[in-house]
Amino acid sequence: MMTITDITIYKGCHYKKNLKATLYPFEKSSMENFFGDNIDVHVIVGKNGSGKSSLLDIAFRLINNFGALLYRDEPRNAADVLKYVLNIFADLHYEKRDWETGKVSKGTLCCRNRNLWLEYDGRIYWLSDEKIREKEDEELYDKIKGSTAPQYFFDYYTFDKKLQASIAKKFFYTIATNYSMQGFLALDYSEEESLTYTLPYDKEDTKENQHQKQWCYAQNWIGSLFHKNDGYMCPIVLNPYRDGGQLDMNNETGLTINRLASLLINDGDEGGLLENYRLDELVYRRDKDFYLTFEKGETEELDQGEMFEQIKVLYAMGNTYAYHILSNLGIDVTEKASRTELFACLYLVYKVLHIAGTYPSYNKYKKLGDVNNTFLTLEEKNEEDVAALAKMVKERHSHIEQKAQQTITFLNRIKELKDNNPNIDLDWMEQPFGYEGYRFFMGYENRYDRIEDLTQRLPPPIFKQEILLKKKVENTENGEEKWVKQIPFGRLSSGEKQLVYQLTTIAYHMLNIKSVSPDNIRYNDINIVLDEIEVCFHPDYQRKFIKNLLEVLKRLKLNESFGIHLLMTTHSPFILSDIPSSQILYLEEGERLKGNRREEMPNPFAANVSEILHQSFFLDQGFIGEFARDRILSLARFLKDEATVEDVKFWIDQDIEAFLEELSEPYIKNQLRLLYLSNFDEKNTD
Repeated sequence: MMTITDITIYKGCHYKKNLKATLYPFEKSSMENFFGDNIDVHVIVGKNGSGKSSLLDIAFRLINNFGALLYRDEPRNAADVLKYVLNIFADLHYEKRDWETGKVSKGTLCCRNRNLWLEYDGRIYWLSDEKIREKEDEELYDKIKGSTAPQYFFDYYTFDKKLQASIAKKFFYTIATNYSMQGFLALDYSEEESLTYTLPYDKEDTKENQHQKQWCYAQNWIGSLFHKNDGYMCPIVLNPYRDGGQLDMNNETGLTINRLASLLINDGDEGGLLENYRLDELVYRRDKDFYLTFEKGETEELDQGEMFEQIKVLYAMGNTYAYHILSNLGIDVTEKASRTELFACLYLVYKVLHIAGTYPSYNKYKKLGDVNNTFLTLEEKNEEDVAALAKMVKERHSHIEQKAQQTITFLNRIKELKDNNPNIDLDWMEQPFGYEGYRFFMGYENRYDRIEDLTQRLPPPIFKQEILLKKKVENTENGEEKWVKQIPFGRLSSGEKQLVYQLTTIAYHMLNIKSVSPDNIRYNDINIVLDEIEVCFHPDYQRKFIKNLLEVLKRLKLNESFGIHLLMTTHSPFILSDIPSSQILYLEEGERLKGNRREEMPNPFAANVSEILHQSFFLDQGFIGEFARDRILSLARFLKDEATVEDVKFWIDQDIEAFLEELSEPYIKNQLRLLYLSNFDEKNTD
């Protein structure tokens, strides 16, 4: 169990927009495990401009600052440099249960501009180093340090990796999504002052120079939180990925298809992700443009055929990167190797080098991490490092190594099949093929208890995959249900795709975090933040969204591995009808509702949607369209001889009977008709 209990904003806190300096609490549910084991849910509700997203942004800045200090000296390699946001004065309170002891502990992340510390179980972990603190900050530092016994105050230094891991374990990881076109735009945060921990511009990034790092002014802190090539150390990721505010939906769709395959196979005929849809087939085609990954392929226009032959030559030479990586992975390149096997070997060498150059946990091998080393000879002094790198990729089982190990599994299985039948034919993999045929050929099971085991046995990333679905529809002639097959994923509606994007993104990141090696930073609790979750959803999808999300979390057994807190903002009454009143934070003009105003709010759980619209979303002027409302009021004034000049000009030439026929709300329709008839009778009498 993990839950955020409240966010407190203090005077002097910048970027809070119309939020007040006050406490914003998330109440505890009176029903334990109401949403499922280890799952808690809260919703923030209010009109546009009430402060919902602003409150979330304060939390994001706090969590970002925590990561920027805790990992200030960690190499980021391919990930963006973290930045510390200045002028934040706020606290983030939470509770979490220890998975081993069952004890519930309380934590508070506190930020006072350049001072940031974590209070947890009566202990204080001070993260702001002396380089970031200014002279006036020392008084607060001394005051906090003097407020507790010395054995309960810890000054954090980045060289203390044991303390670093201990502090991270006391916190939680946040997965945040906002698919609104206005969400997470870098331009909106460009004026915010932030700091980055870096070397002076004239110093090389060497081990000897690390002590010369200093905090320098920077901008656009939010851009760093879309890149997760840090092994899930910094405890927050924003989705979908935006490059300078630009949302690339082609990239988003490609990522979703790769994440979706395993989930759809595991769903089987029971379904789960999309109502009335099932997996029809997965079609795989070899990625013929892979050679463009390498500079050599672009400059010398090396074609695939030459590459296939070259990988055999490089392996046979014995003094190349290709030979040492493949041999240390237990892969043997024979003269009779098929083009598909050679392609897989080429990809495997590339992937190992890419891992070395990208991820902080492989930083000791960063010097080897140039993918163009694939075609080079290896200096003897680096042979031991390459062997250790290959061994690390082979033996560790996190999301970082997943694609490499998927390829190793593929090559090892092909070897087993060849040992049993030396004449086995692999030429069919040169052409598009379906997953079922592949699974039968490889001798794999159709379903596995763990989705990770299924993913490991999918065709390796040398193949691009296409998802074809089938849809259950009703035959209009006889009313019987039938399946329409061969529907490409790209033909789904925007709402259907949006549902898949949301669910697969959450599942993907949680499965990755679950896979992180115990000897690295690994979080045991997840905070899932869904801002404006109803974007693109039909009302029926809104109505079913929470149930669908909870089912995915439970079906993948993610709530057995993590304490999960769902924190959502919404304008949808259908979402709110799934939430008990105690789990809702109502905001109005930057303040939470409290006292009698809060007590008067009806419980929306399982309530009528019209009532929820009227009460929970503060629609004090009704819940019909404003244009229609204006026309109705205008007609009422006209019929009661209270009309304005504009009313008379409009209604004098209108067919009022036709307008009344168009109205669907019976009470309003009847009342206006009575007025109209009364008015008509009076004129006839006159």
